Amino acid sequence: MASINIAHLNNGITLSINGEFTFPINREFRETYSAYPKSSHFFVDLNNASYIDSAGLGMLLRLKEFADKQGTKVTLLCTNQEVLALLTTTRFDKLFTIE
Repeated sequence: MASINIAHLNNGITLSINGEFTFPINREFRETYSAYPKSSHFFVDLNNASYIDSAGLGMLLRLKEFADKQGTKVTLLCTNQEVLALLTTTRFDKLFTIE
């Protein structure tokens, strides 16, 4: 089962995904970022994500739409080579800043 950890930073909120980033955490993920509409920046830490499916990619897109409406930014943090390859293959590197 995946989990989401939240860290408050001076320049925003970090949502750390641990485990599989799949549909079962859809509601928790949405409720987590929705609780911070005034955040200046959302960081999604995918370093401990073991897997991302199409639902996980969709959740990232919905976060980006939410952030765009709020005038905030989204940055994906990812050193996991398998996840990074997926993000590149699906051209998410063109939609998001990936560090």
